[in-house]
Amino acid sequence: MVKCRVAAVLSISAGAAMAQDAPMFAKDPALDSFIYSNVVSVFYHEFGHALIDVLLLPVLGREEDAADTLSSLLIDQLWEEESSIKLIYDTTLAYQLYEADMDGQADLNVYAGVHGMNLQRYFNYVCLYAGANLEGRDDIALELGLPEERLITCEDEHELAAQSWEALLQNVPVGDGSQESLVLVNAGPDPALAWALEQ
Repeated sequence: MVKCRVAAVLSISAGAAMAQDAPMFAKDPALDSFIYSNVVSVFYHEFGHALIDVLLLPVLGREEDAADTLSSLLIDQLWEEESSIKLIYDTTLAYQLYEADMDGQADLNVYAGVHGMNLQRYFNYVCLYAGANLEGRDDIALELGLPEERLITCEDEHELAAQSWEALLQNVPVGDGSQESLVLVNAGPDPALAWALEQ
C-alpha cells in the first residue's frame, strides 16, 4: 500500500506534525477545522507534486489529478476514521465554495486550466475516500451527494489509485539522509504561515 512507503517519510515530516490535534487559529471551531483540514489536504497534494518532480515519476493524465489522488489516499491511510471524515468534509467544502464563488460564470480559462473542474475534484475526493471502505463510508458519500451510479465504481477506483501510487513508490529508498534516499524534514514552526492562518 501507499501507506507503507509514504508513511515512513511523513512520520519524520511536517505531515506527521499535522496529524496531532489541530491548533486554534480563528477562535471559531468550524472555521478552525476548515482551515486546518485544507492546509493538510493541500500539503498532501503538494507533496504529490514534489514526489513526481524529485523522483521523476511517470504520470498518465493530468499531474493535478495524480496529486489530488495521493492527497485523498493519505487522508484515508494516515488518519483515524473520525479525523479523516472531518478532513474529507472540510476539503470537499472548499471545492463547493470555489464553485459557488464562480456563480456559474465559468469562462474558457477554467476549461483550459490544468486543474479539473471544482465539482469534479469534489466528487473524486469523495469517491476515492469512500472506496477505501465502501461498506463503512457509503452513507458519507451519499450524504455528500455522490450519485449512486458513481458510488458503485469507487471501490475499484480506490484500489487502482492505491496500486498505481504503490507501484511508483515501492522501490524508493526511505532513510535518515545518511545515504541517497527520500527524506522529508520537519522544518519546525513557520511564523509566516502562522500569521497567514490567523488572518
